[in-house]
Amino acid sequence: DLAYVYLQIGRYEDAVDELASARPLCITPLQAVGVELIEADIETARSRYANAEACIDRAWHLSGDTDPMISARLHASRALVKSNAGDIDRARELYQRAIESYSQIDTLAVREQLAVCTMNLGAVLGAEGRHSDALDRYRDALEIFEQTPPVLDRIADCRMNIGVEYLMLGDVVNARAALEDARDQYDALPGLVRQSSGCAMNLAKLHTFGGDFDAARSEYDLARAGFGTLGLPEWSARCTVNSVLGRAEFSEGKSAALLAELLPAMVYLDSIRFQFPTAASRTAWRTTVEDATRTAFALARDD
Repeated sequence: DLAYVYLQIGRYEDAVDELASARPLCITPLQAVGVELIEADIETARSRYANAEACIDRAWHLSGDTDPMISARLHASRALVKSNAGDIDRARELYQRAIESYSQIDTLAVREQLAVCTMNLGAVLGAEGRHSDALDRYRDALEIFEQTPPVLDRIADCRMNIGVEYLMLGDVVNARAALEDARDQYDALPGLVRQSSGCAMNLAKLHTFGGDFDAARSEYDLARAGFGTLGLPEWSARCTVNSVLGRAEFSEGKSAALLAELLPAMVYLDSIRFQFPTAASRTAWRTTVEDATRTAFALARDD
C-alpha cells in the first residue's frame, strides 16, 4: 500500500524500495501478482515501457490466467502501458477486454476497477477524436464512482475529463461548469495540487477560446504556481507558452514584454527535447515548441 502511495505522489524510487521490501513477504501468487502490477505502473509512469511489459508478463505467469478478476487487472495494466506508449488501438482493445471481465463480477472493489477502466477507455476515445463516445464513457464511470461510498477523487477526475471533452466539442457552458466543479472537488481534497493545476490549464484554454485573455492569464498563473510547488518545470513552461500564445495576437505595444516572458520557457522546453519516449509525447512537445517559435519571431518582428 505504501508503494502505491509513493507512486501516486511521484516518489518512484521510494515506491521501488517499498516493493523490494514487500516482494520477499509475498505468501500467495495473488500477492506476488499485485507487487508485479504496482511495479508495472511505476515503470509506466517513468516511461520505461519494456520494463512494464516484463512485469505484466511475470504477473501473467504467476496468475496462471485462471481468475477473471486477475485477468481483468492484467489487461488494464497492459492497456495503460500501450496508451502511454501511443499504441491507441491496442489500448482500446485491452480496456474493452478488461471491462468485459470486470462486468462479470459484482463486488464493490470490482465496480471501482470497472469504473477506472471505463474512464481510461474514455481517454483513449478522446485521443482518437471520438469526443461524444468519450463523454458517454466518462458518464458511465461517474455513475459508478458516485455510488455509495463515493470515490471523491475519481468523481473529480471524471468531471475534469467531461469538461475537456465538452470543450473539444465547442460546448463552453457545460465545459466550464464541469471544470469548475472538478477544481472545487480537487481543492477540497488533500494532495491533489497537480490535478487542480490541470483544471486551471483547461479553464485557461476555455477562456482563451472565448477571448477573455485576462481570465486565461490568471488561470495559467494559478496552474504554473501549482506545478512549480510540485517541481514540474515542464508543465510550468507549458503554462507560460500557452499564456503568451493567447495574448500575442493582441500584443500591440507589449511585444518586448511578452517575448521576455516567452523565451525562458522556450529555452527550457528545448533543453528537454530528448526526454519524450513516445510518438504522442514527442508530437505534443514539437507542436508546443513550433507554436512558441512562430510566436517569438512574430513578437520580435513587431517590437
